[in-house]
Formats: sequence, C-alpha cells, structure tokens
Amino acid sequence: MNRWETMVIWDLDWQFRTHLEAATKGTLEAIGFRGEVEGALIGLRHSGDDATVILQRQNNTASQNVERAFRDIDIPAIESILKGRGDGPHNERPDYRHSIALQRYLNSSNSNRSWRYFLAPKSATVGDFSVYATLATTSVAIGLAPQLRRTKSDGTVATSSLVSQVIDEILRRSWLHLASDPNGYGMSSLRSQRFELVRAATATIVAEALDPTGLHGTRDSDLLLSSLSALPYEGRVGRGAIIVAAPDSTSIRVNLHLQSPVPIDRLHAVRKLMEVATEKTSLLLYQSAIYGIGEIDDFTENSDTELASIDFTGRNSWRLRQGERTVLQVKDGISQLPDDVDANIAGIAARVSWLFPEANVETLLRLARAARQNRHGAMLIISADAAEESRRLAPQAWAVQPTEISDEMMAQLTDMDGGVLVDPQGRCHAIGVILDGLASGTGDPGRGSRYNNPIRYLRTSKGTEKNIPNAVVVVYSTDGAIDILPPYPRKVEQALIKHLVARLIRNADVSTPDLNDLGFVLQALRDHQFYLSQRQCTDLNEALDRLDQTLTDSAIRDALRQRFDPDPRMDEDRFLS
Repeated sequence: MNRWETMVIWDLDWQFRTHLEAATKGTLEAIGFRGEVEGALIGLRHSGDDATVILQRQNNTASQNVERAFRDIDIPAIESILKGRGDGPHNERPDYRHSIALQRYLNSSNSNRSWRYFLAPKSATVGDFSVYATLATTSVAIGLAPQLRRTKSDGTVATSSLVSQVIDEILRRSWLHLASDPNGYGMSSLRSQRFELVRAATATIVAEALDPTGLHGTRDSDLLLSSLSALPYEGRVGRGAIIVAAPDSTSIRVNLHLQSPVPIDRLHAVRKLMEVATEKTSLLLYQSAIYGIGEIDDFTENSDTELASIDFTGRNSWRLRQGERTVLQVKDGISQLPDDVDANIAGIAARVSWLFPEANVETLLRLARAARQNRHGAMLIISADAAEESRRLAPQAWAVQPTEISDEMMAQLTDMDGGVLVDPQGRCHAIGVILDGLASGTGDPGRGSRYNNPIRYLRTSKGTEKNIPNAVVVVYSTDGAIDILPPYPRKVEQALIKHLVARLIRNADVSTPDLNDLGFVLQALRDHQFYLSQRQCTDLNEALDRLDQTLTDSAIRDALRQRFDPDPRMDEDRFLS
C-alpha cells in the first residue's frame, strides 16, 4: 500500500511538534526572517512491506499544507529517482534515502508549490514508526532570503542561505531530541538556544563561502572574522574587504602576490595587511590563507561570478557578500539577514489592508519609502481619524490643510522632530506630530520614545467598534531599523488553540497535575494569547484558580496569577481555513 493517512503517532506528539515550531519561529525571527513556519511529524511503519506515510494529526487536524502535498503519494516511485545515482554510502541508509525521497516529493508537489519543505536527515524510532521532524515555510519568503551559490569539489552547484542553514541545524538537533525524548520536554530547551543555533548556521555557511570545496575550510571561520573586525591597528578601526578567489581566477587582478601566504587565523598579521585595503583593493584569500592584494578585474559572463567577499564595515561588524548580493551581516557576533528596507516597508500593506480595506495602499507605500530617506529617524502615522486627530493633537503638532505630498516633501518633513500624520488615502493632515497615550506595560524600555510613544498611543486611542486601533504607525530608527505597529498576527490552526485550552483545563481537573506538561501548555497559551476568545479566557482563568488552590510550588503559583484576556483585534480570519 503506497498511500498516506493521518493519526496520532504517540500521545504527546503534538507537544513535540509545538516545541519544534516555537523554536524555529523564535530563531528565524532572531535573524530577521518573517515568513510563516509550520511544523509536522511524518512517520513510516516498520512492519512488513507497508509503505503508508503517516502524518501526525493534532486534535483531529493534520498539518494542512503538508496534508495537501501528500495526495496521491507514491514512495517507491520517488525512491526510484535515487537508484543508480551512485550516492555511495547513502544507499546503505534507508532513513536518509526516505528523507530525501519525502522531501523531494513535497517540494515537487504540484498542489503545494507555495511552500518549501525540509526534513530531518535521520528518523527516530517511536513505537512502530520511523519518525521524521519536518518544517515548512512559504516559498516566497524563503526565496527572498539571499542565497550563497557555490561549486563543490565534484563540480555540482549548490545553494544555501542563512534561513535554510538555521532550519537544517534545528532539524539535526530535533532528531537527537526525538530519539531521546519524543514527548518533547528536552526539545523545549531549543527555544532558549536561538543564538547558538544561529551561530552554528553561520559557521556552516561562512565555511562554505571561504572554501567552496570543503577541503580546507575552518569550522570557526565566523569567529575568526568577528575577532578580526574587533581588532584595532594603532587605535584605528579595521575596514576593507577580503575577496575569496583562486590565484588564477579571471575575475581578479593580483597587484601584489605574497611569497608566503598568511593563514587567516594569524589575526594580527591579517589585520596589519588590511591597512593596505582601499575601496577598490582588497586582500585575496584562497584555501584559508591570504596570498595577495588585488581587485576585481572583470565581471563578464565568462568570469567567475561566484566570488564571495567579506566586508568589514566597522568595529565588531562585517558582512558576507557574493557579487553585489549581501548574504548575511554580523554585528557584535550576532548574525542576521541583511536589512531589506523595502521588504520591511512592503509589510505595511498587510497592516493597512487589515485595518483600512479602502486604503490607497500604493500611495501609502510610496510615502513610506520616501520617509526612509530620513537622517535621524522618522515616524509615519496612518490614521482613519486623521482629520480629528490633527485637531486633537494640535497643541503638540501642526495641523495642515489635507493635501497630497510628493516624495521630496515627505523626505524633507522627516528632517523635523515628530511624525507625519496622513489618512488612508495618503493625504497629509499634520506634521511634527508627537503622539500621546497612557503607559500600558507593553512597551520596550530598551527602546526610545519614538518607538514607545506609538505603542502607548495605539493602546489608548479610539478604535473601531471592536476597539481595534484606527491607526498604523511606521517607526524609522536612526540605525535604519523599521517597526510597523500594531503587529500583524500570523494565521494559526484553530485546532491548536482548542487543544491547548483543553490541555490546561485537563491539568486543572486532576488531583496531581503534570508540572512539566502544565508549564509547557501555559507558556504555549501565553504565546498564542491573541487567538483566545472571551469564553476560552474565562474557562482558562477558572482553571488557573483551581490550580492555584491545588499547587504548593510558589514559582508556579506566581505564573498562574497572570490572567488571560481576549484581544479585541482577533477575528476568525486569523485562523487557517
């Protein structure tokens, strides 16, 4: 039988899957990735010749995107793709072969090309099944992540990105956790290891960039580069670039060729050589050693367009580039995707369409792009009540006759303190706006007033009949970061919310609650509080009261005292259909 079905693979499979999703979302958010993420568990039965694929079901609902992709699956047909390809020792590993087969099938499924799938390279035995941890994200989002393209020693071309390396690292570790603790308690630790996961992913992609063949690379090259960027020379901050290129590359011109190459780990020597680098000339690296000083000579179709380079942009700051494309950037040892200001601004469209269906999105995006030309930060306020707000805020803003403004005028207005207030059609109503509002406990003390004032304003301003704030605020920080408020909640499965609620209530109704399970469910509900209805909040708060009477651990009882309240912005559209 070569089909698929959904079922509960083991009692707490939902818990492992939830931890997998949470760890992945938190880690990808840490590097600046904002795409949707979905986790799944896929199992293959051990017994007989049964090739049925088992998709983990959560509260009678399987992962919908993975489920759609499994229609008419035929595992032997996929395995036949691998036969005769000379994969060497991999042919001796059925779990690895099945991982490749399943991943290739999911990513080639005509019914679900909008998602990109990743499977753990190994399976873990849970009961009668070989289980693979699986992650999926939208193809568009991961397609926007800058790719590193390299030619391996066997001549094949491979691509990777910081996003894909983070996902691969999480899946590698998830296999170990699944094999040792399928209930997911150990897996929960990954949620607090996001920077370690990012660092491991960075180490992999930097090693690939510095030595595409994989024969001479240094695993800790990213740490060496961070140390090099922090090393001063006679008090001066290091700047310049290192180009990765073979001495016979047609894309470079070698101006000076060292008779004895300098290993990249001789930091003081390399830092001294960097003093020679200019905007045009760079150090040249091959096989983990600096062999000369030169420059890019030609980028024609016949030249090597895969050249990678390391640009040192300041103290403790560097970035990995390939051609004109920045693959990742590192600041104080922390890696992130390159700042894509335009992609961030494009996120305004989702907020505006959510709150103001009749808005002129094109005009608002034009103004938002113009405002990014600011020299010391800026703020764009889009309000459905712009006319009324311009009058109310007049003591701390200049109201103007409603008018459309050009890109040049918008850029000029950002030179003054305060924000620019426009309506959903893009007409300006006030300039130099200072937002007000009551402290609500939802700000960030690590951020300044330009960020926190809009949060207070949105929490206390008049909203729609559902008390939804009638405004979107775009905050431009002096460091180039862009924040769009209020946050736009992603869509989740309604079955997950119902399951978490039922799980906590079940803990409250037994004489001896499972504290590990209770802690996990409580944290999961806090993470998903936006999606709770009034009825669910009431049921949860009553369950918390019962638990408070039952438990004696003071730390847990303190966690129970935080009440659940419905979010007025929530509606059924925030659930996956």
